[in-house]
Parts: sequence; structure tokens; C-alpha cells
Amino acid sequence: MNYSIFMTIITLALIQPNAILADENIKFSNKEVKENKTSLTNNEIINEIKTLVQYEIDHSFLMEQAIHNLENQVIKDELVSYRNEIEDNIKKLSVTIEKLGGKAPNHSRDFKGFFLQGYAAMRGLTSDHGVLQALHTNEKLISKAYEKALKLAFPEDLKALVEESYQPNKEVFDYVKKQVDNLK
Repeated sequence: MNYSIFMTIITLALIQPNAILADENIKFSNKEVKENKTSLTNNEIINEIKTLVQYEIDHSFLMEQAIHNLENQVIKDELVSYRNEIEDNIKKLSVTIEKLGGKAPNHSRDFKGFFLQGYAAMRGLTSDHGVLQALHTNEKLISKAYEKALKLAFPEDLKALVEESYQPNKEVFDYVKKQVDNLK
């Protein structure tokens, strides 16, 4: 990527992160999947679970960046624990994709993940508060993705897996929000 384009994106993110990371930018991979649909095809299920896995992969990389940038050891230790739970989610969801006949995403960032990690790194230059704000922005995106997925017509066993995978993300969301508020 051209350095000037990258710096423009980062600058925009620092000035207006919500404009770039707006909720409406959360797109699920199969547009014809409707919340009111009574059942999903196997391919639709695979695509939706892949979307969640990619969010989790990006989340893991962002957590690593946050852990690296934070100075507060107590917060770092807590985030390491959460990151391990996120890695477990990636494994569980990836195994499910493969059991359904799909191919799980590679454990690498997509563009969104690359951008979010850069955003966290730039915010980390300011303070622990900045790192946690970047992480909180990502937590909002992940929460929206899981909430949307939970409205889909997954079979009961998959819905239970999605709910189980969402739980650590709720905990991270609450923890990070609390830390952001405490560091104001």
C-alpha cells in the first residue's frame, strides 16, 4: 500500500474513527441472508461463521497490539487472558466451518484488521487511554457482528456455539469500557 494513502487513512481514523468504523460498515458475507428467514443453507451458515472467525482473528491481532502498547501491567495481564479465550473461539468456530465442509479463514488479518491494528498502534503513542479507546472501538464492531449473527436462523447447536463464543467478547467489552472510563 502506498505510504501516503496509508497515512491518510490513519489520519482520518484518528480524527473521525466512527466515520470509518461506522456500524453500517459491518457487512455479512452473504447479502441474501435475512434475519426472518426460517433456515439457512449450509453455504450461508459457513459464510456467516467465517465472518465471525475473521472478526475474532482481527480481534486477536488487535489485542496483541494493545498488550504490546500498554504500560499498565494489570490491564496487560487481563487482556492476555481474554486474548487466549479469543484464540479458543477461533479454533472452535474454525473446526465448525470445517465440519460443515468449508475452509476456515487463514489466521491472518484482513484489511479491516490491518487498519484496526494500525489505529491501535497510533492511539498507543498517546497513552494507555488511547490504546483502550481503540480497543473499545473494535469491541463495538465485534458486538454488533455477534448480535446480528445471533438473529440469524442458525440450527440450535450452532446458535449455542455463537452465543458461547460471544460471551468472552461481552466480558472484554465491559472490561475495556470500564478501563476507558477509569482512565479519563
